[in-house]
Order: sequence, then C-alpha cells, then structure tokens
Amino acid sequence: MKLEGALNLSNFNVETKVTDGGVWWDNVREKKGWKLQKHKITGHYRIISPSKYRKAWGSDREEMLGLFDEFTYEEPKVSTPIKSQKESTPTKPSKQEILAQLKDLGELYENGVLTKDEFEGAKKKLLNEL
Repeated sequence: MKLEGALNLSNFNVETKVTDGGVWWDNVREKKGWKLQKHKITGHYRIISPSKYRKAWGSDREEMLGLFDEFTYEEPKVSTPIKSQKESTPTKPSKQEILAQLKDLGELYENGVLTKDEFEGAKKKLLNEL
C-alpha cells in the first residue's frame, strides 16, 4: 500500500510565500486578488492568495478550478426590497368592507360584548371612513 494513497498526500500543501512568478507561471484565472496559475514547463497548477501565499497546488485542471471557485466564492448579497409608496401606505377600506364591519359591530353590541359608548365610538369612526 502506498503511503501517499493512505494519507491522501498527493496534493499536500504547505503554505509558502511565493514570488510574482511571471517567468515560470501563466495566470489562468484572477479574481479579487486571487490567482490560479499554471507552470509553463511542468503544467501543474497553483492557487495564490492576495497576500502571495500558495494555498493549493495540483495537476488536475478541473479540480483546481473547483478549488479556485471555493477560495473566491462570495455569498450572494440579499437586499431588502424598498417598498413602493403604494405598498407602504395603508389602503382605505372599501365601502363594502366598512358596511361589513358596521354589521359585525352591531352584532357585538346586540350580544352584549360592547357597551353603548364603545359601540357608538367605533360606529362613528367607521362612518367617518365612508
């Protein structure tokens, strides 16, 4: 059994400070200061952080593109929609709604739930909305 396979050391990375690498490396992708680079001679890849540290390396392009996307992932920004004037202003109840409320109010008074003063005050308020 290979030690490399048992410990999954095939792309073991020790973060190291890197130089610009313009001579030996081509930039494959760049985003927010991160770079995915490919070595001009060996063809392997490395991911460099904005602070110039190697964060990962490997020879599989798709795997390295996936890792690069993980390093540079941005949470989607969720914004609260601004309510339009129409949405934020309460709508005036329709005539039918007011009449239905008056009927309910009358039933509450007849059943003794409301006093005469409570009934008259609420009725006056509803009639002012007509």
